[in-house]
Amino acid sequence: MVKIIVLFLLLSTQLTFAQIENVGIGTNNPDASARLHVSSQNQGFLMPRLSTTERNAIALPAEGLMVYDTNTVSFWYFNGTIWQQFFQDAPSVPSSILYSSMNQIGIAVTTETEIGTYTLAPNSLSVNGEIIELNAFGQITADTSMLRFKFGTNVVSFPIGASGNWTAQVRIYRKTATEIKMSGTLSVNNLVVSDISSGFQDLTAAVNIKITAAQGTVLVNGVNIEGISIEKIK
Repeated sequence: MVKIIVLFLLLSTQLTFAQIENVGIGTNNPDASARLHVSSQNQGFLMPRLSTTERNAIALPAEGLMVYDTNTVSFWYFNGTIWQQFFQDAPSVPSSILYSSMNQIGIAVTTETEIGTYTLAPNSLSVNGEIIELNAFGQITADTSMLRFKFGTNVVSFPIGASGNWTAQVRIYRKTATEIKMSGTLSVNNLVVSDISSGFQDLTAAVNIKITAAQGTVLVNGVNIEGISIEKIK
């Protein structure tokens, strides 16, 4: 008789839990959208903690299974094929703005004319792999023009075959104590132009960074620069 009563109680308990729509721990009013709602003001939720070996030894892990890996000190989930680490935000790259300007400068001649300049201080690129990044933008109405970005005697050039708003990004890399590489991309409307150059440069001395423009035909403000920023990326 006792066994029958115990069996009846177990069946009743299972049926009761099966009918519960959602479960609350620490709350009598679990959110309707949650199957399990854990609430606390002084405790957290602790998921299973496994070593990498233990995690990889889980047989037939379900898609979406999550664990905390004590070796990598991070959370992992099984995506249905492999274990995947939860991505963390990459640390921001230390950088500093060296120069910025929003002054409009335009040209009205066909000869090459300077429209932006900055003097990089001596030893500004002191470690191999350091980068100076230049970003600039403006407008073009003379669609047979040329924009050049210069670092000392090194140049990246962009022939332009369209009119409209332009944006450019140029990076100057220190390869060695005396050698640099430059790469850049300029876009105007749907036209994208890229160029790469490399050469020797005395980085222990001040170096001029210049932007120049030339028009194929004379137009007032045929090429102008609206803004420029120069940044060092460490």
